[in-house]
Amino acid sequence: MRFSTAITTLALAAAALAAPVVPNEADQAGPAFWVKNNCDSPVWVTSIASVRKPTQQISAHTSWHEPLYRDPRTGTSVQVTTTAGLDGVKPILNAAYTYNAGDSIYYNLSPVNNWGYAFSGAIVKFFAPDDFQQAIIWDKTPAGQVTKAYFGETDLILELCDQE
Repeated sequence: MRFSTAITTLALAAAALAAPVVPNEADQAGPAFWVKNNCDSPVWVTSIASVRKPTQQISAHTSWHEPLYRDPRTGTSVQVTTTAGLDGVKPILNAAYTYNAGDSIYYNLSPVNNWGYAFSGAIVKFFAPDDFQQAIIWDKTPAGQVTKAYFGETDLILELCDQE
């Protein structure tokens, strides 16, 4: 192999490894991230990794989902607001995860900065349905940032305005 060919091959391989992995919306065979909006009003969801995806509105009493995916540079953050978009100073709920396909999912829940908490008075749950013992449950107020782990493959569910 010529030196210039080897350099080109290495450069292409490095670029492929550095590129963010964006979920394939058509591939629903693997685990997914779900937001279940049990609130009486809509919420807005933005999935962010190396690339910020468009914000999606979730109507009251409906759900949204996307496949779990791994972004080796940043992990993934699903940010939820009660008003459209993430721009400006407003309460943002951050549900973050790192997905290691077939091995583990680490996940945590936190408010962004000190901009308030939009779900005050409501129950918020973030959990792997295959292991509810590891659920993060905020009973009407934020309970601080906590990281949990699930070992294996499962969905993640962020449940807003849950009933007791």
